[in-house]
Amino acid sequence: MSLEQAVACAFSGIATHPVPPQPFDRLTPRELDVLRLVSRGRTNREIASELVIAPSTAERHVANILSKLDLHSRGQVAIWAMERFEFPEHASAFDDPGARDGESVIGYRPEQSL
Repeated sequence: MSLEQAVACAFSGIATHPVPPQPFDRLTPRELDVLRLVSRGRTNREIASELVIAPSTAERHVANILSKLDLHSRGQVAIWAMERFEFPEHASAFDDPGARDGESVIGYRPEQSL
């Protein structure tokens, strides 16, 4: 096999094996908004109020998120989101009482801007 043939063979699989989309790529922008609020422990009613939508719409968005991510509870959604996204507002939940000058376990300091 020539060098040109080897290169062509190596690159031939790229077009036939696209990278599968990430689960959050399947979520709409509004579902990502709801995901953020669910991960903060908000109820459907609180989500509806904050996003100015009907509670039934918030409930439908949560159901869509659960389905698209193949999860079964709001708690799983929160864990899934926290593993994949940075949520600095959650940093205080991980504060280490022995940390210096308010530094948290995850290294976030509230006075730092991101």
